[in-house]
Amino acid sequence: MKVVICEPHPFHYEVILSSIYYFHELKWDVDILVRNNFSKEDVLCRCSFSSHIRVIKGEEEDMKLFLNCIKPEDYDICFFNSMEFFHDGIKERYLDYLGFIPDTRYGVMGIYHNSSAMNDEDIRFLNEGRIFSLVPFSYKGISTKAFSAVFFGDLYTEKSVECSPKFLSVGASGDKKLIESAAYRLYREKNESRMIGIIGNPNIEVKQLIKNIVVLLADALGLKTRHSFVDYKRNSNVKYYGKLGFKEMFALIEKCSYLLVAFDPSNPEYDAYKYGKVSGTRQLSIGFQRPCIISKCFRDSFDLSEDVCIAYEDNKVFDAIEKAMNTTDVEFERMSHNLSIMKENEMNRTVRIVGESIEQLHNT
Repeated sequence: MKVVICEPHPFHYEVILSSIYYFHELKWDVDILVRNNFSKEDVLCRCSFSSHIRVIKGEEEDMKLFLNCIKPEDYDICFFNSMEFFHDGIKERYLDYLGFIPDTRYGVMGIYHNSSAMNDEDIRFLNEGRIFSLVPFSYKGISTKAFSAVFFGDLYTEKSVECSPKFLSVGASGDKKLIESAAYRLYREKNESRMIGIIGNPNIEVKQLIKNIVVLLADALGLKTRHSFVDYKRNSNVKYYGKLGFKEMFALIEKCSYLLVAFDPSNPEYDAYKYGKVSGTRQLSIGFQRPCIISKCFRDSFDLSEDVCIAYEDNKVFDAIEKAMNTTDVEFERMSHNLSIMKENEMNRTVRIVGESIEQLHNT
C-alpha cells in the first residue's frame, strides 16, 4: 500500500511528522509532497526512518500539477496534512483550490486544523471517516476523528540540567506583551533575567531596537512618529531566538523546563483556539514531555488535564511562572510522566483510528 502525504503550505511541518509516522507504523510506503523550503527546515532531523521517505518538492502550481497527474496505480490514498489552504490573502478548502480530487485508489483523507474553511462538500467525507482534526470538533453535527500530532522522532525527554531558557514560547504561541510583562516582573521581583525565551520570526528584539532609534531621531529633529519608545531594559529580560530550523528548535526545547502558551482569552485574535484550532505548543508539550503554562480557558479547549500543565486565570502569566519556579522535582516529574502516558495513549489511539478509517474505505 502506498500513500502520498501532501502539505500545501510552507509550514505545518510539525504535524507532517506524525502523518508520516502513522502510515509508516501501518507498513505503508510513504511519499511526501511539500514546498521547496522543506529541506532547509530540516524537519526529519530526528526521524530514524527518514531514508524510507521519498520527498517530492515544489511550489503551489507544481504541487497542483503533480496531484492532477497521479493515477490509482500510483497511490492508494492521498492524505492532506492540511485540508485548508491559505493563499493570496484568503483561506479555502484545498480541494476547492485544486478544483479536482486526486485520482487514487481509495480517494483522499486529511486533517482540518480548524473548521473555518469547511463547507457542505465535506459532509460526505465526514460520514466516510476521511476527515481528522488535532482536537475533535464537529461540522453540522458530524464529528471529525482525533489525530494526535505528537511524534517528533528520537527525543531527549528527561529534565535538562542546563534549563536555559527555563520557559520557552514557540512560534505563534503567545502574546509577546504578556510574556515580556511576566519577564519584567521576574527581573524586578525575583532578580531573575533571561529565564524566558521566544522562538519565532520576526526577531522582535531587533525590530524594537530599530523603532527606538527612529523615535530618538524623530524626537531630536522635532518630528512626529507613530512608533513609541520601549524601555529596552524590559525587553532585555527575554531571550529572542528568531526563526529556527527544526534541529535547533528541538535542541532548545530539550533544554527548557516549561513551554509557554500566553494567549489572552479576551483578545478576539485567539478566539479560533477556543473552537478547534490548536497551537503547535500543545503537540510539542506532549511530544517532548515538557509541561506547558497556559490559560485555563485554553487548557480546556486544548483537551489538557490539570495534571500535565500549570494553568492561570485571566492573564496572570507571572503567577503561573512563579508557581512553576516553586514546583518541586517530584511534582515536575509527575507532570512529565503524565505527559508520557498521554503521548503513548494518543499515539496508540491515532494509529488505530487511521487504520480503522482505511479499513472502512476498503469495505465501501
